[in-house]
Amino acid sequence: MKTFSIIIYLALILARPEKVLGQDQSSDDLFRRAAKELENDNFDQALNYFNTLISEGHFAPELFLKIGNAHYKKNKIGKAVLAYKRASLLAPNLPEARQNLKFLKESQGFIDFEKSTFQLFVNRIPLSVVSLILVAGLWMIGAGFTFRILKPKSRTSSTAVILFGFFMLLSSFFTSIQKDRSKLPPNSHIIISTNALIRSSPNDTASTVRALSSGSDVIVISERTNWSYIEAPDNLRGWIRKDYITKTWPYEVNLIP
Repeated sequence: MKTFSIIIYLALILARPEKVLGQDQSSDDLFRRAAKELENDNFDQALNYFNTLISEGHFAPELFLKIGNAHYKKNKIGKAVLAYKRASLLAPNLPEARQNLKFLKESQGFIDFEKSTFQLFVNRIPLSVVSLILVAGLWMIGAGFTFRILKPKSRTSSTAVILFGFFMLLSSFFTSIQKDRSKLPPNSHIIISTNALIRSSPNDTASTVRALSSGSDVIVISERTNWSYIEAPDNLRGWIRKDYITKTWPYEVNLIP
Protein backbone atom coordinates (compact mmCIF):
# COMPACT_ATOMS: atom_id res chain seq x y z
CA MET A 1 0.00 0.00 0.00
CA LYS A 2 2.98 2.30 0.45
CA THR A 3 3.54 2.39 -3.31
CA PHE A 4 -0.13 3.25 -3.92
CA SER A 5 0.17 6.19 -1.50
CA ILE A 6 3.21 7.40 -3.40
CA ILE A 7 1.31 7.07 -6.68
CA ILE A 8 -1.55 9.22 -5.37
CA TYR A 9 0.99 11.77 -4.15
CA LEU A 10 2.69 11.85 -7.55
CA ALA A 11 -0.64 12.21 -9.25
CA LEU A 12 -1.44 15.36 -7.29
CA ILE A 13 1.88 17.23 -7.11
CA LEU A 14 5.28 17.18 -8.73
CA ALA A 15 7.82 15.28 -6.68
CA ARG A 16 11.01 17.08 -5.70
CA PRO A 17 13.87 15.70 -7.83
CA GLU A 18 16.56 13.70 -6.05
CA LYS A 19 20.16 14.77 -6.10
CA VAL A 20 21.70 13.01 -9.10
CA LEU A 21 24.54 13.49 -11.55
CA GLY A 22 24.11 16.43 -13.86
CA GLN A 23 22.80 18.94 -11.32
CA ASP A 24 26.14 20.69 -10.85
CA GLN A 25 29.28 21.09 -12.91
CA SER A 26 31.67 19.74 -10.28
CA SER A 27 29.93 16.36 -10.06
CA ASP A 28 29.86 16.06 -13.86
CA ASP A 29 33.57 16.86 -14.02
CA LEU A 30 34.40 14.28 -11.36
CA PHE A 31 32.29 11.66 -13.13
CA ARG A 32 34.10 12.35 -16.41
CA ARG A 33 37.49 12.08 -14.68
CA ALA A 34 36.45 8.79 -13.13
CA ALA A 35 35.24 7.46 -16.48
CA LYS A 36 38.55 8.50 -18.06
CA GLU A 37 40.52 6.69 -15.35
CA LEU A 38 38.38 3.61 -16.00
CA GLU A 39 39.15 3.78 -19.72
CA ASN A 40 42.87 4.00 -18.88
CA ASP A 41 42.61 0.91 -16.64
CA ASN A 42 43.29 2.93 -13.48
CA PHE A 43 40.54 1.05 -11.69
CA ASP A 44 41.36 1.98 -8.10
CA GLN A 45 41.50 5.70 -8.89
CA ALA A 46 38.26 5.45 -10.85
CA LEU A 47 36.56 3.71 -7.93
CA ASN A 48 37.82 6.39 -5.55
CA TYR A 49 36.20 9.07 -7.70
CA PHE A 50 32.96 7.11 -8.09
CA ASN A 51 32.74 6.44 -4.35
CA THR A 52 33.35 10.14 -3.66
CA LEU A 53 30.32 10.98 -5.78
CA ILE A 54 28.21 8.49 -3.82
CA SER A 55 29.44 9.84 -0.48
CA GLU A 56 28.36 13.31 -1.65
CA GLY A 57 24.84 12.02 -2.26
CA HIS A 58 24.90 11.49 -6.01
CA PHE A 59 22.95 8.40 -7.05
CA ALA A 60 22.46 7.46 -10.68
CA PRO A 61 22.23 4.10 -12.48
CA GLU A 62 25.09 4.99 -14.85
CA LEU A 63 27.31 5.64 -11.82
CA PHE A 64 26.74 2.15 -10.39
CA LEU A 65 27.10 0.69 -13.88
CA LYS A 66 30.60 2.18 -14.15
CA ILE A 67 31.45 0.92 -10.66
CA GLY A 68 30.38 -2.56 -11.72
CA ASN A 69 32.58 -2.37 -14.81
CA ALA A 70 35.58 -1.34 -12.70
CA HIS A 71 35.09 -4.22 -10.26
CA TYR A 72 34.58 -6.68 -13.11
CA LYS A 73 37.88 -5.64 -14.70
CA LYS A 74 39.53 -6.15 -11.30
CA ASN A 75 37.95 -9.64 -11.25
CA LYS A 76 35.89 -8.73 -8.18
CA ILE A 77 32.80 -10.57 -9.40
CA GLY A 78 30.72 -10.23 -6.24
CA LYS A 79 31.24 -6.47 -6.08
CA ALA A 80 30.52 -6.18 -9.81
CA VAL A 81 27.21 -8.03 -9.39
CA LEU A 82 26.40 -5.83 -6.39
CA ALA A 83 26.96 -2.64 -8.40
CA TYR A 84 24.96 -3.88 -11.39
CA LYS A 85 22.06 -4.82 -9.12
CA ARG A 86 22.14 -1.37 -7.54
CA ALA A 87 22.00 0.14 -11.02
CA SER A 88 19.01 -2.09 -11.82
CA LEU A 89 17.24 -1.01 -8.64
CA LEU A 90 17.49 2.62 -9.74
CA ALA A 91 16.60 1.85 -13.36
CA PRO A 92 14.89 -1.54 -13.88
CA ASN A 93 14.82 -0.95 -17.64
CA LEU A 94 18.58 -0.34 -17.94
CA PRO A 95 19.62 -2.90 -20.60
CA GLU A 96 23.37 -2.80 -19.87
CA ALA A 97 22.87 -3.79 -16.23
CA ARG A 98 20.48 -6.61 -17.15
CA GLN A 99 22.83 -7.94 -19.83
CA ASN A 100 25.87 -7.82 -17.54
CA LEU A 101 24.01 -9.61 -14.75
CA LYS A 102 22.81 -12.28 -17.15
CA PHE A 103 26.35 -12.81 -18.46
CA LEU A 104 27.86 -13.06 -14.97
CA LYS A 105 25.14 -15.41 -13.77
CA GLU A 106 25.74 -17.75 -16.70
CA SER A 107 29.54 -17.57 -16.46
CA GLN A 108 30.00 -17.52 -12.67
CA GLY A 109 27.00 -19.55 -11.53
CA PHE A 110 25.77 -17.31 -8.73
CA ILE A 111 22.20 -17.87 -7.55
CA ASP A 112 19.54 -15.30 -6.75
CA PHE A 113 15.91 -15.02 -5.75
CA GLU A 114 14.41 -15.20 -9.22
CA LYS A 115 11.28 -13.24 -9.99
CA SER A 116 8.52 -14.36 -12.30
CA THR A 117 8.13 -12.83 -15.74
CA PHE A 118 5.06 -10.99 -14.48
CA GLN A 119 6.97 -9.52 -11.51
CA LEU A 120 9.77 -8.36 -13.80
CA PHE A 121 7.20 -6.75 -16.10
CA VAL A 122 5.50 -4.93 -13.21
CA ASN A 123 8.84 -3.72 -11.82
CA ARG A 124 9.66 -2.10 -15.14
CA ILE A 125 6.49 -0.02 -15.15
CA PRO A 126 7.49 3.46 -13.90
CA LEU A 127 5.46 4.95 -11.05
CA SER A 128 4.76 7.93 -13.30
CA VAL A 129 2.91 5.65 -15.74
CA VAL A 130 0.88 4.06 -12.93
CA SER A 131 0.08 7.56 -11.68
CA LEU A 132 -1.17 8.58 -15.12
CA ILE A 133 -3.42 5.51 -15.24
CA LEU A 134 -4.79 6.44 -11.81
CA VAL A 135 -5.48 10.03 -12.85
CA ALA A 136 -7.04 8.94 -16.14
CA GLY A 137 -9.28 6.47 -14.31
CA LEU A 138 -10.47 9.09 -11.83
CA TRP A 139 -11.07 11.56 -14.65
CA MET A 140 -13.12 9.02 -16.65
CA ILE A 141 -15.24 8.13 -13.62
CA GLY A 142 -15.95 11.81 -12.98
CA ALA A 143 -16.65 12.48 -16.66
CA GLY A 144 -18.95 9.47 -16.86
CA PHE A 145 -21.07 10.58 -13.90
CA THR A 146 -21.17 14.16 -15.22
CA PHE A 147 -22.25 12.94 -18.65
CA ARG A 148 -24.89 10.76 -17.03
CA ILE A 149 -26.37 13.74 -15.15
CA LEU A 150 -26.31 16.10 -18.13
CA LYS A 151 -27.58 13.53 -20.64
CA PRO A 152 -29.74 10.95 -18.84
CA LYS A 153 -30.68 9.29 -22.13
CA SER A 154 -27.08 8.26 -22.78
CA ARG A 155 -26.89 5.89 -19.83
CA THR A 156 -25.23 3.12 -21.83
CA SER A 157 -22.33 5.30 -22.99
CA SER A 158 -21.81 6.94 -19.60
CA THR A 159 -21.92 3.55 -17.84
CA ALA A 160 -19.23 2.22 -20.19
CA VAL A 161 -17.03 5.24 -19.45
CA ILE A 162 -17.52 4.81 -15.69
CA LEU A 163 -16.76 1.08 -15.81
CA PHE A 164 -13.62 1.65 -17.86
CA GLY A 165 -12.55 4.32 -15.37
CA PHE A 166 -13.00 1.87 -12.50
CA PHE A 167 -11.01 -0.71 -14.48
CA MET A 168 -8.11 1.73 -14.84
CA LEU A 169 -8.36 2.63 -11.16
CA LEU A 170 -8.24 -1.02 -10.10
CA SER A 171 -5.38 -1.68 -12.52
CA SER A 172 -3.26 1.06 -10.95
CA PHE A 173 -4.15 -0.21 -7.46
CA PHE A 174 -3.27 -3.82 -8.36
CA THR A 175 0.01 -2.78 -10.02
CA SER A 176 1.05 -0.75 -6.98
CA ILE A 177 0.39 -3.74 -4.69
CA GLN A 178 2.50 -6.00 -6.92
CA LYS A 179 5.32 -3.45 -6.95
CA ASP A 180 5.21 -3.34 -3.15
CA ARG A 181 5.38 -7.14 -2.91
CA SER A 182 8.37 -7.36 -5.23
CA LYS A 183 10.39 -4.66 -3.48
CA LEU A 184 13.86 -5.44 -2.23
CA PRO A 185 13.77 -6.76 1.37
CA PRO A 186 15.61 -4.40 3.74
CA ASN A 187 17.84 -7.25 4.97
CA SER A 188 18.87 -8.35 1.47
CA HIS A 189 22.61 -8.95 1.03
CA ILE A 190 24.96 -10.15 -1.70
CA ILE A 191 27.97 -12.42 -1.29
CA ILE A 192 31.16 -10.60 -2.30
CA SER A 193 33.64 -13.25 -1.18
CA THR A 194 34.88 -15.99 -3.50
CA ASN A 195 33.39 -19.41 -2.82
CA ALA A 196 31.75 -18.41 0.47
CA LEU A 197 30.86 -21.32 2.73
CA ILE A 198 27.52 -21.63 4.50
CA ARG A 199 28.00 -23.55 7.74
CA SER A 200 25.68 -25.40 10.09
CA SER A 201 26.70 -23.29 13.10
CA PRO A 202 28.55 -19.98 13.63
CA ASN A 203 32.14 -21.20 13.72
CA ASP A 204 34.82 -22.03 11.16
CA THR A 205 35.01 -25.70 12.14
CA ALA A 206 31.29 -26.42 11.66
CA SER A 207 30.20 -28.64 8.80
CA THR A 208 29.64 -27.01 5.43
CA VAL A 209 26.05 -26.78 4.24
CA ARG A 210 26.95 -25.39 0.83
CA ALA A 211 29.41 -23.16 -0.99
CA LEU A 212 27.94 -20.13 -2.76
CA SER A 213 29.51 -18.20 -5.63
CA SER A 214 30.23 -14.49 -5.51
CA GLY A 215 27.17 -12.44 -6.40
CA SER A 216 24.62 -14.81 -4.85
CA ASP A 217 21.64 -13.34 -3.00
CA VAL A 218 21.03 -14.00 0.69
CA ILE A 219 18.58 -12.68 3.27
CA VAL A 220 19.98 -12.03 6.75
CA ILE A 221 17.67 -13.43 9.43
CA SER A 222 19.77 -12.84 12.53
CA GLU A 223 23.33 -12.06 13.59
CA ARG A 224 25.78 -13.32 16.18
CA THR A 225 29.18 -11.66 16.69
CA ASN A 226 31.01 -12.10 13.35
CA TRP A 227 28.37 -14.36 11.82
CA SER A 228 25.02 -13.95 10.08
CA TYR A 229 22.25 -16.53 9.93
CA ILE A 230 21.00 -16.33 6.37
CA GLU A 231 18.48 -17.72 3.93
CA ALA A 232 19.67 -18.36 0.38
CA PRO A 233 17.63 -19.32 -2.69
CA ASP A 234 16.14 -22.85 -2.70
CA ASN A 235 15.13 -22.41 0.98
CA LEU A 236 18.72 -22.98 2.05
CA ARG A 237 19.64 -21.71 5.54
CA GLY A 238 22.85 -21.57 7.50
CA TRP A 239 25.58 -19.40 8.97
CA ILE A 240 28.03 -17.26 7.01
CA ARG A 241 30.77 -14.87 8.08
CA LYS A 242 29.67 -11.22 8.05
CA ASP A 243 32.66 -10.10 6.02
CA TYR A 244 31.55 -12.39 3.17
CA ILE A 245 28.40 -10.36 2.48
CA THR A 246 27.38 -6.76 1.81
CA LYS A 247 23.98 -5.14 2.06
CA THR A 248 22.39 -4.83 -1.36
CA TRP A 249 21.08 -1.29 -0.80
CA PRO A 250 22.54 0.49 2.27
CA TYR A 251 21.30 3.92 1.19
CA GLU A 252 17.97 5.72 1.59
CA VAL A 253 15.14 3.42 0.49
CA ASN A 254 13.18 6.28 -1.06
CA LEU A 255 15.92 6.66 -3.69
CA ILE A 256 14.62 3.47 -5.31
CA PRO A 257 11.72 4.31 -7.66
